[in-house]
Amino acid sequence: MNRSIISASLTVIFALMATTPVAIAQTVSEKGDPRVKQALDEAGMPYVILGDSGQFKVSVTLQNKRKQHVFINSETQKFGDLEIRRIHSAAYRSPGAFPEAIANRLLMDSNKKKIGNWQTVLDSKKTHYGVFTMKVDADLPASQLLKLMMATLAIADKMEAELTGKDIF
Repeated sequence: MNRSIISASLTVIFALMATTPVAIAQTVSEKGDPRVKQALDEAGMPYVILGDSGQFKVSVTLQNKRKQHVFINSETQKFGDLEIRRIHSAAYRSPGAFPEAIANRLLMDSNKKKIGNWQTVLDSKKTHYGVFTMKVDADLPASQLLKLMMATLAIADKMEAELTGKDIF
């Protein structure tokens, strides 16, 4: 097969992959997703809705007296007929790439999780964050959304204490 045919075929394949099947499902308002708002309101959980993203920030003081922040995205994504949202909480911060031991620790911990995983997230200043993330059904009943939110922040807080001994996030 000649190279130009292979190149053209790969271009078509990558273009199809880029447009199928993931799409942004919801336009976010500054008021946030009403499904998340209702779940948090019903549970009496205080929250802040962040700027234009409509992201919900919930701060919880745990039994061990440590505080942890968890974020629930209003923006969702479609994958086929599934609508998915992110719940995430940070545990580690680094001015550059993670040290090898930290990166491996997060990967090993991800392998043990039934739902959710560790991700590296960069901010606008190129600071690296180790963030525990669950990607869940956007239409979860309030009780399940709250359980997964609490699990996310507990997992992140435990890892933060293990890796840093501090209570930053």
